[in-house]
Amino acid sequence: DSFFAGANLKASPGASAPPAAGGSAEQFRGKARLPSFAAPRRYELFLRPDLVACTFSGSVAISVAVSAPTRFLVLNALDLSVNRASIRFQALAPTEVVFFKDDGVLVLGFAKQLPLGEGVLKMDFTGILNDQMRGFYRRYATTSFWTLPPL
Repeated sequence: DSFFAGANLKASPGASAPPAAGGSAEQFRGKARLPSFAAPRRYELFLRPDLVACTFSGSVAISVAVSAPTRFLVLNALDLSVNRASIRFQALAPTEVVFFKDDGVLVLGFAKQLPLGEGVLKMDFTGILNDQMRGFYRRYATTSFWTLPPL
């Protein structure tokens, strides 16, 4: 599987069939698996951690292979805040950006069908360095002699 700071565009085996080019982001709510119509090929990830504030910001450019007709890109984005104005797939800006908090899923809807083949998804995001050991997290090291600050 391919991940970026807690997000995964790669579908799992047995993922649902591609949706019609129409519909709304709502069709992805409550799904146990990501759809299989888009898969990452390459990531250019830049992270800027602030270890004092326990936060981070970053940007990513993901080469995505679109294999079936769709207006949507769906990714896991648990604990991330995405800058809506920064999102682009090729030259297209999404007309619909929906985060399903209970599912940890971000759905990007575009006005027209995405071109088949490879394209680049770009976005900026922020998050918290949590101590939950998921996503981009902080960790303390302790021995009987000393405690190392967050890593």
